[in-house]
Amino acid sequence: MAAVRDWLTVLHRLGVSEGAFFRALTSRGTLQNRSVATERGNYVTGDAINDWVRGRAHRAGAKNWQQITAHGLRRGGAQAIAAVGGDPTKQGRWKPGSAVVKREYLDRAQSRAENPWLRVQAKRREERA
Repeated sequence: MAAVRDWLTVLHRLGVSEGAFFRALTSRGTLQNRSVATERGNYVTGDAINDWVRGRAHRAGAKNWQQITAHGLRRGGAQAIAAVGGDPTKQGRWKPGSAVVKREYLDRAQSRAENPWLRVQAKRREERA
């Protein structure tokens, strides 16, 4: 929470009182005006968010951290919710019963038997027993 409060203070000092929480900044810490460069306006780009996620994954020692994406976190959450019988559309700001969620997030997922996370969990249970 302290980091969120600090960032809101920075935005306030820069004259931002509404709009996106994550903003593009210059290397000097001033707001980046992206209005002529992209349709995203002052928002941070998807590439920048992926860089943040990959950086955190690298620092955490994740294998294949270069392949981790911010969108993968969203997709993985949807798959985990569905795997336990839940409805991902109730959690991820999707339209209820969305065919896109089923087609793009769930149908492309590996089967439960091939899911590497389930194998890790099973191995940990065996080690504890």
